[in-house]
Amino acid sequence: MHLLISGLIDPHSREARWIIDDFEDNLYLSEQYGYFVEDFDRHWFDWGGFSMQACLLLNVEPYLYRDEVKHALRAIFNAIAAQLHPDTRMGSEHALPELGDWRGDCYKSPDEANACGWLRSLFVREDGDCLLIGQAVPESWLEPGRRCGLRHVVTYFGEMSVLFEANSDRILVHLDGPGRNPPQHIKLRCRAAGAKVERVEVNGQTWTNCVGDWLVLPGDIGEAVCVFRR
Repeated sequence: MHLLISGLIDPHSREARWIIDDFEDNLYLSEQYGYFVEDFDRHWFDWGGFSMQACLLLNVEPYLYRDEVKHALRAIFNAIAAQLHPDTRMGSEHALPELGDWRGDCYKSPDEANACGWLRSLFVREDGDCLLIGQAVPESWLEPGRRCGLRHVVTYFGEMSVLFEANSDRILVHLDGPGRNPPQHIKLRCRAAGAKVERVEVNGQTWTNCVGDWLVLPGDIGEAVCVFRR
């Protein structure tokens, strides 16, 4: 898995697909990784997908690199749910012998840091000379009446903030881009829940520089209000 994260193996390659599938369908369900399944055919789907130390192994990043958003979201929230203790809002090291239990350190700061990093990546992620905004924000977080975002995020390019604000007919994205050493460009995605985006405006002007479902902005745009009209 780390060969994919480091780029030594292209995360888009067929070899990467083999590695990801082997971890999820085989290794995570082995005694070595903590959740051995006696009846494999019955439980492989329900019990597979994360290891006994679910927030340690970085299996979310390859999905983000491949832009397989639904798989990334599944990996993030399955892992967090497996180790989170809601009463203390902290995550255990190993959820063993069963989910909801703990073994090893009751709370584990590096695993918790990974979980926080994954949540950051939903909104903000560096990709070479590009800054990705909103790559994997869950669609349900962008339903009318909802707001979500991050403030004062430290990135390689400098500090920035972003806030998504959803209404019935549009989604506003308030962006304060990094200014220390701006990226070459910023790519902004709005995963509008259950609605097709009809028109996009940036600072009151119609914007047509789009690649797929990404809005492409200058890296030094600074403060901007982007409007995605449903």
